[in-house]
Amino acid sequence: MLPNAAEIARRDAGNIVVRPTGIRVRWDLADLYTTDGQLLRAAFSAAVRPLEGAADRKMLEETFLGSSAAVSAADVADHFRASLQTAAARVAAANDLQTLLSDTGRSALIAKLSESARATAFNCGLDLLPPYELSLDSPTLRDQQDAARRAAAQTQRLARAADLFKQFDEIRRSAPDLPADRIFQRIAGGDPADQAESLRLLLLSSAQSSSPTTLWAVAGPHLIRIEPGAAKDASPRSEIFTPPPLLGPLRSVQRAVLNNKPVLLLGARSGVLIVDATSPNEATAYADPGVTSSLGFNSVAIVNGKIWAVHTEAGLIAWNLDQPDQPTVAIRRQDLAARNLANLDNNRLVFSSSGNFFELFPDGTFNPTDSPASSTIVSVITESPSSLLLVHEDGQLCRRDRTTLRVTHRAKRTGKITAAGALPWLGAIRLLLAPEQGVLHCVGMEDDLITQYLSAHTGLRLAAAAPDRIAAVSGDRQRLVLWDTWDGKSPAAEVHIAAIARHRIADIEFA
Repeated sequence: MLPNAAEIARRDAGNIVVRPTGIRVRWDLADLYTTDGQLLRAAFSAAVRPLEGAADRKMLEETFLGSSAAVSAADVADHFRASLQTAAARVAAANDLQTLLSDTGRSALIAKLSESARATAFNCGLDLLPPYELSLDSPTLRDQQDAARRAAAQTQRLARAADLFKQFDEIRRSAPDLPADRIFQRIAGGDPADQAESLRLLLLSSAQSSSPTTLWAVAGPHLIRIEPGAAKDASPRSEIFTPPPLLGPLRSVQRAVLNNKPVLLLGARSGVLIVDATSPNEATAYADPGVTSSLGFNSVAIVNGKIWAVHTEAGLIAWNLDQPDQPTVAIRRQDLAARNLANLDNNRLVFSSSGNFFELFPDGTFNPTDSPASSTIVSVITESPSSLLLVHEDGQLCRRDRTTLRVTHRAKRTGKITAAGALPWLGAIRLLLAPEQGVLHCVGMEDDLITQYLSAHTGLRLAAAAPDRIAAVSGDRQRLVLWDTWDGKSPAAEVHIAAIARHRIADIEFA
């Protein structure tokens, strides 16, 4: 009697003790290539039993028990494997994959494998017994089938997105004054899961119809151009520039249009630069010799022939576009701590200072708009030609009329935030809010739907978006995190800007 169920024979006191009923053995045969270049894997199994003749026992002993006290199923499998692998490879090389997967092909392969195994068994005192079992698997075929299923699902999803966009467009044409988020509420249904999927489909449709966008970042003295890639998992391409003349480290980057050309406005430590977006190594510098701070201009805007910039220590500064050497307006107010400069129209700008919100005029005069808020203004976002959105640090969102600057709507979607940005969406925007601890949230002013963009990072410092991509800066300001707008389950890519520029990220902008 054999003590181990996995043993087929054992030497015991000079005798050979065998398992009369035999044991089942399995062979895994890999790296089989068919005539059509497909990879095939096979698993073949059969029962193996010792033969009873004295000569057969002698061959069993010589083959397996020369240096071992017992022979197991694994020993038998190892002994047979080379001949079975060769037999399987020959059959695979003579047939295409579909033939081998058919009943006829499987039968032919079983016959060849059993023939080879019986020959090996006879030469080592064993007998091969049915039933023979064979399972086949093709990783390449599986990959092709999975790709086909994904393609079919994507085609279906795009069709649904196009249909949803069509519904949206029809309502917008019939009611042009209806806000985008109100239209969205009409077509998305009442279930939050349905709303979230409808939002993703509309974002996908919007991205499909938009041109690829370029992301810009500033780090130290460098301007970095990042091409995020056309699809998920496409590696972003980065190119670094150092536009002269140098005005110290760069603090901010914003897009603008000057003389009908796209430009980048860069805030530096001692002035600002206007950079041609098509020639990033060329710049026009507007210097401010009166700056003594080590900080930089945090936002820049062009209005009515002047370039304006704000600085938390140097105050409000303006240059005539044709006089870059010396500011024409310099309001040195360290107590003002001005931020978030933005255009209102051809004659007015706005900026914030802590919880205060100011209207700025061409002559340099400015007025507070109302009583200060209890929470710092994190971002000022142009929502539409008629409204602005103010995002406060405590998560409060305030819509203001662009003509009167009065608050017309308030909402709160999250707790304390570290960054905010705008996601372009069907002629309107949704807000991107980065909580102090947590993932990036996407919210609307008129609905309660909150979707998320997940990553390993929390406490994100900056957020920006284009119709096809969302970007945020990690809490340590070393990395850019990128998502497809319609897929928040995981980032599409990350870019280690600090490794490229040897400086941390100061600001980002899509342009």
